Amino acid sequence: MPLTFRVIFGDSQKMLELADGSVHLVVTSPPYFNAPFDYPNLFPSYEAYLAAMRKVAEEIWRVLADGRIVCIV
Repeated sequence: MPLTFRVIFGDSQKMLELADGSVHLVVTSPPYFNAPFDYPNLFPSYEAYLAAMRKVAEEIWRVLADGRIVCIV
């Protein structure tokens, strides 16, 4: 099987271009809730922030191959 490298810039809550279990490395840098100077009014509440991060985690779980690596900056 040939090795393929792809860099995708997009929403890590919905990675529709990726099949289940097809990724060997995820590097993501989600916005921080406590960084309003970088992301003003991005999340209306901490609960909304946590809900978004759960979606990211679920999607990473879906696309990541067994035994592979996630790096969350």
